[in-house]
Amino acid sequence: SPNLGFTDVTHKITGVWANSLEFILKDPENKNGLCNAFQYEHKTSNGSDSFPLSGKYTGWFHLKDEIGNNPEIPEKDITLKFKKNNAGYHNVEGKGSNVFGKYTITGTLTEDGTITLFRHFQENHKQKKSTSLKISTPAPGPLNGNGDFKSPKPIDAGPLPLKFDDVVIPHHSELVAAIIPPEQYSAVCRGTIKINENGAHVCNGSWALTLEHFTSGSTSKFHFGIEAHRAAEDAQLMLDKMKASGADASDNRKIEGNVVDGLTPVSLANTTFPIDSAFYKGAFKLKRGSKHANYTEKQIILKFVKNSSGSYNVYGKGVNDMGTYDAIGTLLIRGKTSGQLQLWKTYAPAAIVEPEPVSKPVARPSGKVFPGSLTEKVTEDSGPVPEMKPPENFPPSISTLQRRE
Repeated sequence: SPNLGFTDVTHKITGVWANSLEFILKDPENKNGLCNAFQYEHKTSNGSDSFPLSGKYTGWFHLKDEIGNNPEIPEKDITLKFKKNNAGYHNVEGKGSNVFGKYTITGTLTEDGTITLFRHFQENHKQKKSTSLKISTPAPGPLNGNGDFKSPKPIDAGPLPLKFDDVVIPHHSELVAAIIPPEQYSAVCRGTIKINENGAHVCNGSWALTLEHFTSGSTSKFHFGIEAHRAAEDAQLMLDKMKASGADASDNRKIEGNVVDGLTPVSLANTTFPIDSAFYKGAFKLKRGSKHANYTEKQIILKFVKNSSGSYNVYGKGVNDMGTYDAIGTLLIRGKTSGQLQLWKTYAPAAIVEPEPVSKPVARPSGKVFPGSLTEKVTEDSGPVPEMKPPENFPPSISTLQRRE
């Protein structure tokens, strides 16, 4: 208030975020449209000119969906702490939350004012009820019936971004051990994969950020599949390769006695399950306020390997509107032409160069408090700390955002 001799001061962090820091560094002008805006803001009325200012911030970020909408998603409970490091700039630590859950923050603020933040979402073991990602509508289109698989929007013609050989599987002339679920992942999908009467292989189900979200109902719909003609071609290639390697001795993918409607021609697409292919594609949904946005799975590679438990290990990669990811999972066969599929997705780490190590100087006592209406005190033994390094295994995704001013 001017009458009390104070001036309102606003500390604002504005910039862009992306699913990978590499996207920002390689395309700073965002010509490819892979980055979105974000803002953090802290207001104080004590007239302090201290910089940077630790404390509580408000904020938001934009998330562009498939049809071009760019809604503003609010951030909650953001706390940032700036600590001087021995490289001459600041480490950043903090926490916050949004519709995707609670997260911690690490990063750096350099002398030129560039701030780089990494967010790491945490599993909430106490969460009982959530509706932030809940979708009650079924997957759209003929995937609910026996029609051909269709993508939610046309995918640009041209070479596929991934190659079939990009997915490496263990040698399996004999049965392999069942996959152990990963401790860290970006998303998990559960669904039923089956053969439609026309030979298309389709999968419908739900995805979530953690397994606990399936219990609380915080899930969204997904679907993907492969067209009948592609399935037939890839089935032949797969069966020939399995025969040559001897894998068919312990893993018979051929279905005997599969009868369809008596009118549709029967091909290997109808009589082979499951099928390894680089031509799966589909979409997933995500709730945005009162609307549901579609995101395209441009390509999914899946390879199935019979394990010693009688089910299949699943190995894969995919490319969608959020980035490129690795996938592992399990397939439990149910009947001749269907099974229960569970996949864990982990988005590829950003290509970050580790900074040169800097020796840590002797810590000196400090009782410095960053002035401001909402601040946090630095611990007494805090002097210059080692410069913060980027996370070694950071899975960028819709739920693990990277931000840069």
